[in-house]
Amino acid sequence: MEHKMNKESFKSKLGSWYQYFEPFLDSKELYNIYQKLQKDSNEGKIIFPYSENTFKAFELCNKDDFKLLLLGSDPYPGRYYDNKLPHSTGLSFDNSNCSKNKLQPSLEYFWEGIAEEYGEDKKLYETKDLLFLAKQGVLL
Repeated sequence: MEHKMNKESFKSKLGSWYQYFEPFLDSKELYNIYQKLQKDSNEGKIIFPYSENTFKAFELCNKDDFKLLLLGSDPYPGRYYDNKLPHSTGLSFDNSNCSKNKLQPSLEYFWEGIAEEYGEDKKLYETKDLLFLAKQGVLL
């Protein structure tokens, strides 16, 4: 049974990281994951982040600029009550879908740690996402 994915659809998403993902794209493991997600979606289960954002971190952080990997441990699988957008956007700590000026707890802790480390007011740094870091070589 053929179990290969359409690799071409991943090239634009993975950009300079593509060559590192290529063996996985050819694997039965990825095919099985894809089949499971398709089945769940067909059964009406909602999956976050949306598929177009699955590799967003790699789209935004060019491999040649890569300096740091920043892992988040809180997946936030739900939606915001006010605008029904998903918490998960494909980037760690991203809170940009929230229409209120409120941060996810892990992002708030991140900013508190920065403020504590550098002895500054955390309000100087608070933003709802770390997109500016992704564009500087931080893989989120």
